[in-house]
Amino acid sequence: MPTDPEPIYINRPDPQAIRKALRFGGCLGLLILFAAIAMATLVPYTEYLWYSHDARHPEVFDIAYKTRGTLFLGAFLVSWTVLYFSMRRALSLSLIYLRAPESLGQRLISNAMSWVQVRGSDVVRIAAPIIAFLNALGFSTEWNTYLLFTHRQAFGVKDPTYGLDLSFFVFTLPWMRAITSYALALCVLTTLLTIGIYVGLQALAMLAKIELSRPHIRFHVSLLIGIGLIAYGVQFYLKTYEVGLVPNSQFTGGGYAAMQQVATERILAFLLVITALVTLFGQRFGKPYEVPMKAGIGLVVYYAIAVVGWPTIAQKFIVDPNRLAKEAPYAEHAISMTRFGYDLNRVEVRDVDVRPQPTKEEVSLASPTLDNMRLWDPAVLRSSLENLQGIRPYYKFTDVDIDRYQIGGKQTMVMLAPRDLDLNGLDSGARNWTNERLRYTHGYGLTLSLVNTSTPDGQPDFLARDIPQTAPPDIKIDQPRIYFSDARDQMGDASDEYALVDTDVAEFDYPTTTGSENHRWKGDRGIPLGFLAKLAFSAVLADGNLLVSGNVTSQTRLLMHRNIHERAKRIYPFLEFDRDPYLVVLGGKLLWLMDGYTSTGQVPYSNQIGYTNGAINYIRNSVKVVVDAYTGETHAYAVLPDDPLLKAYRAIYPTLVEDAAAIPKGLVEHFRYPEDLFQVQCLQWASFHVTDPTMFLSNGDAWEIAKERGLTGATEMIRPYYVEMQLPDEPKAGFLQILPFTPLRKVNMSGWLAAHCDPGDYGRLTLYRFTKGSPVGGPELLEGNFSSTPDISNINRQFNNDQSSITVGNLLVIPIGRSVMYAEPLFLKSNTSGIQAVPRLFRVILALNDKIVVAPTYKEALTQLFGDQTAPAPTTPTIPGTTPQVVSKAPPIEQAKAALKLLDDAELALKNGDFAKYGELQKAAKKRLQQLVGAK
Repeated sequence: MPTDPEPIYINRPDPQAIRKALRFGGCLGLLILFAAIAMATLVPYTEYLWYSHDARHPEVFDIAYKTRGTLFLGAFLVSWTVLYFSMRRALSLSLIYLRAPESLGQRLISNAMSWVQVRGSDVVRIAAPIIAFLNALGFSTEWNTYLLFTHRQAFGVKDPTYGLDLSFFVFTLPWMRAITSYALALCVLTTLLTIGIYVGLQALAMLAKIELSRPHIRFHVSLLIGIGLIAYGVQFYLKTYEVGLVPNSQFTGGGYAAMQQVATERILAFLLVITALVTLFGQRFGKPYEVPMKAGIGLVVYYAIAVVGWPTIAQKFIVDPNRLAKEAPYAEHAISMTRFGYDLNRVEVRDVDVRPQPTKEEVSLASPTLDNMRLWDPAVLRSSLENLQGIRPYYKFTDVDIDRYQIGGKQTMVMLAPRDLDLNGLDSGARNWTNERLRYTHGYGLTLSLVNTSTPDGQPDFLARDIPQTAPPDIKIDQPRIYFSDARDQMGDASDEYALVDTDVAEFDYPTTTGSENHRWKGDRGIPLGFLAKLAFSAVLADGNLLVSGNVTSQTRLLMHRNIHERAKRIYPFLEFDRDPYLVVLGGKLLWLMDGYTSTGQVPYSNQIGYTNGAINYIRNSVKVVVDAYTGETHAYAVLPDDPLLKAYRAIYPTLVEDAAAIPKGLVEHFRYPEDLFQVQCLQWASFHVTDPTMFLSNGDAWEIAKERGLTGATEMIRPYYVEMQLPDEPKAGFLQILPFTPLRKVNMSGWLAAHCDPGDYGRLTLYRFTKGSPVGGPELLEGNFSSTPDISNINRQFNNDQSSITVGNLLVIPIGRSVMYAEPLFLKSNTSGIQAVPRLFRVILALNDKIVVAPTYKEALTQLFGDQTAPAPTTPTIPGTTPQVVSKAPPIEQAKAALKLLDDAELALKNGDFAKYGELQKAAKKRLQQLVGAK
């Protein structure tokens, strides 16, 4: 009988040297481990300080880390246990020597296998937790999925395929998929590692002429394969519930052929489980690998024929020849669920028989609309502000927003732009750590201008402006400093720089004639900088100056996450935010108002679109977030408390989102229907306004958002715009967001959608659909007509040259009674070398469907379009202490003074080399003088 060979040792190392090497390696490993742990905990530590001291919502940090830690620990223990015992079992094979090793190679391999069996368990003890750690780390990222599952809320709406409440697809199914994915990944990983050990030992055994205990191997491997097949079968079965999310040519969700595939996939899932059970219980009989191998071949054949082949055949020979009839039920599902997902069922449709021109009564009733007609394009106005109100290179205007305020007792549309700080504007000599972090810490003030008037030289008509801040009494600004803002870099991406306040360095407020005015931040937030905090933040922010600067005192506070997008996203991680937050002046403070969306992409048959963090097909503006521009204090208010997603998150974070009753007084009057949501709804409405599935599938009444000529001259989709107007058949004027539609690939208009913004009507959607046989030109058609109008084409020829150029502003499509008016401003900009280009409003184009006029001022254009008796006279609200910059009938002496002022401005333009402006001012002065003397 063969006997165990004596072990052979070659070049036996010195045990003492080995112990020294091990001690050194152990110490080095501990140091590396300690450093890794320290670095891994620094970021959470600093984030906790921010959540606790600045955001004042530590529960967001606590819940996220506790939940993630719980999932990680559970998955880690399961993974460690499974991996350890499986690999340990694989290493504990019995070795049966067929004969004593004869050659040196066989003896070496035999010794290696003996070493593996003796020392392999030590390797497994180290490898199993490392692999389990990585596996559990991935599963812990499903912490939000788990929280939603455990706090799920009913939608009260059932899906059209399975008749289940949508909560199953939004809350339950994602968690079930996460569990099965984790289980399947663990099974596959364990099986591969275990088989790898067996195969490796088998290969060594063959070389050493050693027989392994095969039945033991077969049982172990069969068990792992069987469990893996069960996990895969369950995952495959759950996948069939996602048939409502598969892409289709016209809508999201499976059609006739896809439903055929679902049936075959469920059979395949059942066959996978049967195969797994046979593999588990039949491994002790016959050939244990024969069942899974033959079954695997059969399943592959079934998959190719039934799951792939049959749906393809059904699509080609059943659906395509009779598509409208076969796909109609599924198109009906898509229409119904998409209208629910994007909240389009609220749209109130009104049919309008459009007239070429409004009546005198309609024009008179439209005075609020005409008085607040927006002429200034936000992009053009921002360019003007940079030159007129930038004051210094380190100030910039990143955005211009439209809102309404009570001015002179009248709701008036204005354009508001905050003056932000731009550190890149500092001189190179001033770009140092002290200036960038301690001294230049905030922006200052804002500009407020009227939407449809300008100064005599075509510049914005400011109500609030300058440094120090000036503003009318109706708009009180007690605290103009902006520490938290919607800052953007040169590429338009969010910029987020930290600052240190309450240091030994005075904070720069604004420049004065003798130097500068300074300020010291008086807020009660920010992160206190003790020694540990300074040490941690200096590492996380990679800024050693925090640790060594003598200007940082015990009273110093660190302000970070000052970009309001970044700030709001961290405090409310479950919300998406509209890209256009806007500043509101309320109670003397500057407040940022942000629209928060709850969204998901899991609603069956609702049309999926790409959004900021993936595909969505359900969205609600359920939360309004308010950020104080000075202190950073942040509040969220539930404006749609019945939204199931918001209800789930409020159950997770009970104190995070406040009731709507807590909204500060006066803020509701500044709510705007959010732009991103409205544009998304309009994009969906273009197709899903059709409710008849046959008409929908034939694309017989598809619309698209109207197009216009952009600032670059290229054709682009019109963005939603805000107006103050009185809708047809409505009792009063209101602040609205509107957007026109045209038929698909046509230039005539098919209607327009309005979203109400004022309290009492907020969120109401009204579609004015033009009746058939009422041709109304769309924006593209009208802009083409503008270019061919002699007066306008002459203006283009005269002023588009080497010295000046014309910029075309937004084309607005405005309903006037049952007619449509078009308004488009023209801005003139100097191209003269060395002259700072400041666009100025110098022509206004107004049009009806059959009439186009152009004039130097908005009032003159209105008079030409409607006549003296019917045209209202837009006026600037009377503000104590200010002089309205409007054209009005004045005494002769005042008209003469205005003409002289135009001549003085013309001479100044000539001195500056701005010949285009000089010519314009000369013509304007001549016209004033002709009117004064009654000349024609």
